[in-house]
Amino acid sequence: MCTVCTYRYIYIYIRHVCRPLSQVVLSSSCGIEGQKIIHYKPLLDEAIELAEFKPQSCLIHQRPQERAELVPGRDVDWAEAVAAAPLQPCVPVGANDPLYIL
Repeated sequence: MCTVCTYRYIYIYIRHVCRPLSQVVLSSSCGIEGQKIIHYKPLLDEAIELAEFKPQSCLIHQRPQERAELVPGRDVDWAEAVAAAPLQPCVPVGANDPLYIL
């Protein structure tokens, strides 16, 4: 996916899919296309700037290829959030239950 396509995808997502109930965006600091690094975080920041409804927070996975600058009060580092989260017990589910990420 080219940078322009990535930007359009993020812009379309933020502009048309996010609604007032959208509260969190999950993203990575960058994408990798062969040897090329695509800087996702600046694209995400610009898309949020353009969006009518802004997410309350962004959970950012910092890849080793590029560490993105986080926006204080909005962005959360994935590794830090996971490290700070208390362990939760496993919950049994039925074989045909849908999978949810909570």
